[in-house]
Amino acid sequence: MRHRILTLIAITVLFISPYQTANALGPGDALVFADGAITCEIGGTPPNNCDLGLTRVIGSYFAIDFNGNGTVEEIEKTPVSANEGITIGFTQPAFGSHSGCIFGTETPSIDLPWCFFGNTGMFQTTGTPVTVAQDNGASKMLDFAGFGVTWNGIPNIPLGGEPGNFPADTGLATLSCNPSDCSDLTNFTLDYSAHVPIGDPSGFGGVHFFYHLERPANVPLSFSISVAGGDTQECSTAGGSVVAVSSETVLPDGDSIASITWTVNGVVAGLGETLNADLVLGSNTITADLLTTMGQTASDTANVLIRDTTSPVITADFFDEQTGESVSQITHSDRIVIRYSADDVCDVDPLINAMMGTSVDDGHVFNVTTSGKLIAKEVESLDLTVKAMDASGNKSMQDMTLIVTQ
Repeated sequence: MRHRILTLIAITVLFISPYQTANALGPGDALVFADGAITCEIGGTPPNNCDLGLTRVIGSYFAIDFNGNGTVEEIEKTPVSANEGITIGFTQPAFGSHSGCIFGTETPSIDLPWCFFGNTGMFQTTGTPVTVAQDNGASKMLDFAGFGVTWNGIPNIPLGGEPGNFPADTGLATLSCNPSDCSDLTNFTLDYSAHVPIGDPSGFGGVHFFYHLERPANVPLSFSISVAGGDTQECSTAGGSVVAVSSETVLPDGDSIASITWTVNGVVAGLGETLNADLVLGSNTITADLLTTMGQTASDTANVLIRDTTSPVITADFFDEQTGESVSQITHSDRIVIRYSADDVCDVDPLINAMMGTSVDDGHVFNVTTSGKLIAKEVESLDLTVKAMDASGNKSMQDMTLIVTQ
């Protein structure tokens, strides 16, 4: 009798052990996914200054099939960032969606608030939490019947599937983990699709919805620099300009920036994520070299042209020799001093010259002194012309007239 009891106990233990291993994912476990992000497909600075306007979403995202072709295109994706993640067996309502982008007054649950079509939304579960519907070891199916979204002030838009109108809507999400029993939730992917209910007040009724979460995110190293003001700028200081340059870095999980070294025209100019670069007139090359704590390296280069298209500013006037005051009219007996100068932002010493003259008529007679150095003529006005030119060839001219009375 004792022998039979011991045998039954042994059989029971062997039966329970594989069951527990296969169901490592249970109530309270949280799928805390990696953040999604927008990167540039070719180069540039995301999200709005990518080369050729080509962007790519990496990490976790949702997508709405705007064009109805049944595939997920980059322009249809919106990145999402985790808050609590998806918690198995517990409802996770979110509150405070509204028109307009994020205010900071929202109460999120699964993910942090995001802006979609200019309005704020958050994913949630109401009524029915996410549960494990099928467990096939390497692949698990999660029941998303209670999954939905609050967006633009709408309390809930159900996304649990509408099989009556869309037979492919199973309400089940596919979860794959490594290890396959999901005992370690630091490496998983989740994919889910459904349709927005027909007639939904969101205006997206009947549109195909996709949801992709992953951890760790399959984030490649991305590094780029951008120049405030663009790659062609006007000279703003003597001989050049000071230009603000910044870097944008996207790193795989677990990696971080060790150093960023900047060079300007081949000379080390600074360290850190930003730089105020002293650029000379003409073509300049700015390079940033990234080193991460995991030993990865990347670099990016920007070519910036500093040009001078601004003419010198001339200051000229007639001054009374005795009083030092500016005058525009004198008598024949008055003595005046002519003063002029030229200021240029880029050239500290522009070329400047001036000429004094007077208008003449046919038949005018001039008296020349015996020394041959002076000419005497009764005039009613004197004309002053001042010309200036900077090192870039920009020219300016100013004309002034002094009235001469008896």
